[in-house]
Amino acid sequence: MTYRYTIFEQQLFHEHIGYYRTFGIEGCVQTGDGWQPCIRLPDVSVDREFTRRLAGRCTSSQLSPVHLKDAVLDALP
Repeated sequence: MTYRYTIFEQQLFHEHIGYYRTFGIEGCVQTGDGWQPCIRLPDVSVDREFTRRLAGRCTSSQLSPVHLKDAVLDALP
């Protein structure tokens, strides 16, 4: 299987800080019918570039979607 990870943007609300912009990672698997979403992990970081680089590393290493949450937790400062 081939996996591709991309970022998506959200605006969320937290009672102590109000609205904020954050980025998540979506994983897709390539099937005979094209790319199908298989995992979506919201609110990874408010840093777009950090999230983009992490998604790129997940794609280049062909990370299994079952390990995405662990990969994100390991990458956070």
